[in-house]
Amino acid sequence: MLRRVDSWTRTLRHAKPSSSESVRLVVERLSHEGRGVVRPGGKVGFVAGALPGESIEARLVERHRRFDEYRLLDVVEASPRRVTPACPIVERCGGCDLQHLDHDAQLDHKTAVLRELMSRTAGLEPAVPEAPLRSPPFGYRRRARLAWHVPRRGAPRLGFRQAGSREIVALAACPVLDPVLASLPGRLQPVLASLRRPRQLGHVELTVSESGDGRPWPVLYLHLVEALAAEDRARVAGFAAAEGAYLYLGLADQRAECVYRPEPQAPGYLLPESGLRLTFEPGDFLQGNAAVNRAMVRRVVEWLSGDGVRRVVDAFCGLGNFALPLAAAGLAVEGYEGDAALVDRARRNAADLGLDDRARFSVRDLDADAGLPDGVDAVLLDPPRTGAAALAAALAARPVPVVAYVSCAPATLTRDAAVLAGAGYRLERLAAVDMFPQTAHIEAMALFTR
Repeated sequence: MLRRVDSWTRTLRHAKPSSSESVRLVVERLSHEGRGVVRPGGKVGFVAGALPGESIEARLVERHRRFDEYRLLDVVEASPRRVTPACPIVERCGGCDLQHLDHDAQLDHKTAVLRELMSRTAGLEPAVPEAPLRSPPFGYRRRARLAWHVPRRGAPRLGFRQAGSREIVALAACPVLDPVLASLPGRLQPVLASLRRPRQLGHVELTVSESGDGRPWPVLYLHLVEALAAEDRARVAGFAAAEGAYLYLGLADQRAECVYRPEPQAPGYLLPESGLRLTFEPGDFLQGNAAVNRAMVRRVVEWLSGDGVRRVVDAFCGLGNFALPLAAAGLAVEGYEGDAALVDRARRNAADLGLDDRARFSVRDLDADAGLPDGVDAVLLDPPRTGAAALAAALAARPVPVVAYVSCAPATLTRDAAVLAGAGYRLERLAAVDMFPQTAHIEAMALFTR
């Protein structure tokens, strides 16, 4: 008897089916982006929601020259690693594309993809293939951006984008959000819907702040199209006060205004192993997973605290997430960052923490100016998805003994690793980073020496 699968059947709803008949398929493996791979007649096909080893019923929905796409209809024989998704709207929400796969299997898949890409693209195998940096499977996410839509008819909606669509799925609660944020969207939505002019709101950002004693506080940042009317402003301020949440209002190209704060301190987060609290402002880039960020900071400090490392360049340093723990460990750090506002925040954090004698920060476009100062013992790279091509070339032309690379995109990590390998760098350590469980997104850390 077939076991009905409703999840992911809407993912390709805009594609025009090429056939109305279902076919029986066996799934070989997962693609890098987490879809099941099948080969009917020898041609590669992809099936969202299918797992390796499963026998499935699927329908062809789109033909391409090199591959086809199928819609999953039923699972005939399920993988032992298939689990029931924890979220009731997972089949519509576009956020979690691997919630049907158990967490350990997700990590196995991400580790295998990372190592395969590193071997194929850069020709490198790590001397020490480290275990992945693990996250709790749920309740981990400390940042979220929620879309807001006011239709001509019907109720306004606050939530995430629907899979394969720009439609918004109204969100009552989200199991991957930090417990402080998890049910906040459901309580916030009716407040926003009751505004006299709800179309003045563009979107909403939620973040978790930690006080010095570790107490978490929600941070609510409303991105506005126009300034709120006085009565609407009072309404959202009252909601923030009742929730014990920081409230910020922001118009485009203007600094966010703090309307309410539940404690005197600016929002911040803790790095307990380093004894630090770093402050931030709404809209600043923060790693989305607090537990994994702490693990990454510990690993970077461990990697760069070896014999002979005294002076470090932190490229793409942000507000000092890695630079300041390295300075607290006794190293001299120069941080480079293209965003002037983040550099200001890094300098302020260094001064507040008494580390400005060991951590200095400069604004620099690292794509245009990748030059390194003399006497550097190690370089830390933490680039955006586009990677660090210019810096990899600079490090190849002018090597340093140690390079640590924190990546949110394995494709550009391995591209840059190939450049380093061509200049004689060795891959000492490689680890997948479980930044976003329940998704196919892969992050990584790598250590190179020369």
